[in-house]
Amino acid sequence: MCEEKRRGGKEKEKGFTLLELIIAISILTVGLLAVGSMQTGAIVANSRAYQITESTNAAQVQLEELIRKPWGSTDLSVGAHSPVSVGRYSVSWNVSTVAGLPNTLLITVTAQWTEKGVARSTVLTVARTNLM
Repeated sequence: MCEEKRRGGKEKEKGFTLLELIIAISILTVGLLAVGSMQTGAIVANSRAYQITESTNAAQVQLEELIRKPWGSTDLSVGAHSPVSVGRYSVSWNVSTVAGLPNTLLITVTAQWTEKGVARSTVLTVARTNLM
């Protein structure tokens, strides 16, 4: 009986049909496109996080320099101060007095940059007192 199947009998062949193969490739393609889209989003988010971290670092460095300055320094005079270029960031600061708290200054440091034509900024604020 085995010989009949080998010689002239039709035996069902095992394997994938062309339609099954096309469906499998289509499903795989959709999955790979989703992963590619997710990867692109992750790269954009990572770039934005890097820029925010760098601008925060630039603002923090300027803020620490202002905190270390002596109380009568011109950099601590009340008002807006001219921006300083730190890499691709423009860092400026504003000093104001705090109502009701003598010998206390409010220092606000802003790091600004442009990303794809859009102005972005990071702002840090600290209160500094003069303890005599």
